Amino acid sequence: MSWATFFCEIDCDKYPNHCINEKLYQDMADRLVSDGFLEAGYNRVHIDDCWMEKSREHGRLVADRKRFPSGMKNLAKYVRYTLIRNPWSLS
Repeated sequence: MSWATFFCEIDCDKYPNHCINEKLYQDMADRLVSDGFLEAGYNRVHIDDCWMEKSREHGRLVADRKRFPSGMKNLAKYVRYTLIRNPWSLS
Protein backbone atom coordinates (compact mmCIF):
# COMPACT_ATOMS: atom_id res chain seq x y z
CA MET A 1 0.00 0.00 0.00
CA SER A 2 1.25 3.47 -0.64
CA TRP A 3 0.24 7.06 -0.55
CA ALA A 4 1.76 9.41 -3.06
CA THR A 5 1.34 12.89 -4.29
CA PHE A 6 2.40 13.83 -7.77
CA PHE A 7 2.84 17.46 -6.94
CA CYS A 8 5.45 18.70 -4.51
CA GLU A 9 3.74 21.37 -2.46
CA ILE A 10 6.54 23.08 -0.58
CA ASP A 11 4.83 26.34 0.42
CA CYS A 12 3.84 25.50 3.98
CA ASP A 13 2.82 29.07 4.76
CA LYS A 14 0.29 29.21 1.96
CA TYR A 15 -0.78 25.53 2.01
CA PRO A 16 -0.13 24.21 5.54
CA ASN A 17 -2.45 21.21 5.14
CA HIS A 18 -0.97 20.06 1.83
CA CYS A 19 2.71 20.76 2.34
CA ILE A 20 5.42 18.09 2.27
CA ASN A 21 7.10 18.54 5.64
CA GLU A 22 8.33 16.86 8.79
CA LYS A 23 4.91 16.92 10.46
CA LEU A 24 3.32 15.13 7.49
CA TYR A 25 5.70 12.17 7.84
CA GLN A 26 5.38 12.10 11.63
CA ASP A 27 1.61 12.03 11.24
CA MET A 28 1.85 9.18 8.72
CA ALA A 29 3.92 7.10 11.15
CA ASP A 30 1.44 7.83 13.94
CA ARG A 31 -1.49 6.88 11.71
CA LEU A 32 0.13 3.57 10.73
CA VAL A 33 -0.12 2.68 14.40
CA SER A 34 -3.41 4.33 15.40
CA ASP A 35 -5.39 3.18 12.36
CA GLY A 36 -4.23 -0.44 12.63
CA PHE A 37 -2.06 -0.55 9.51
CA LEU A 38 1.05 -1.51 11.48
CA GLU A 39 -0.81 -4.48 12.95
CA ALA A 40 -1.78 -5.48 9.41
CA GLY A 41 1.88 -5.54 8.37
CA TYR A 42 2.46 -2.06 6.94
CA ASN A 43 5.61 -1.01 8.74
CA ARG A 44 7.52 1.46 6.58
CA VAL A 45 7.37 5.12 5.70
CA HIS A 46 9.26 6.02 2.53
CA ILE A 47 10.39 9.54 1.78
CA ASP A 48 10.96 9.91 -1.93
CA ASP A 49 11.06 13.51 -3.10
CA CYS A 50 10.38 17.12 -2.12
CA TRP A 51 12.34 16.95 1.13
CA MET A 52 15.54 18.66 0.05
CA GLU A 53 16.75 22.23 -0.27
CA LYS A 54 16.83 23.66 -3.78
CA SER A 55 20.62 23.94 -3.63
CA ARG A 56 23.20 21.44 -2.46
CA GLU A 57 25.58 21.85 0.42
CA HIS A 58 29.11 20.79 -0.53
CA GLY A 59 27.64 18.70 -3.35
CA ARG A 60 25.24 16.84 -1.06
CA LEU A 61 21.47 16.98 -0.77
CA VAL A 62 20.30 18.44 2.53
CA ALA A 63 16.85 18.60 4.06
CA ASP A 64 14.89 21.81 3.64
CA ARG A 65 15.61 23.51 6.95
CA LYS A 66 12.24 25.27 7.13
CA ARG A 67 10.06 22.24 6.33
CA PHE A 68 12.24 19.66 8.10
CA PRO A 69 13.64 21.68 11.02
CA SER A 70 14.78 18.63 13.00
CA GLY A 71 16.63 17.16 10.00
CA MET A 72 16.20 13.82 8.28
CA LYS A 73 18.17 11.86 10.88
CA ASN A 74 15.80 12.95 13.64
CA LEU A 75 12.76 12.34 11.46
CA ALA A 76 14.01 8.80 10.81
CA LYS A 77 14.48 8.30 14.56
CA TYR A 78 10.93 9.51 15.22
CA VAL A 79 9.44 7.16 12.65
CA ARG A 80 11.56 4.23 13.82
CA TYR A 81 10.67 4.83 17.48
CA THR A 82 6.97 5.21 16.68
CA LEU A 83 6.90 1.88 14.85
CA ILE A 84 9.21 -0.05 17.20
CA ARG A 85 7.57 1.02 20.47
CA ASN A 86 4.41 -0.69 19.25
CA PRO A 87 4.52 -4.45 19.92
CA TRP A 88 2.90 -5.26 16.57
CA SER A 89 6.02 -4.12 14.73
CA LEU A 90 8.08 -6.79 16.46
CA SER A 91 6.02 -9.76 15.33
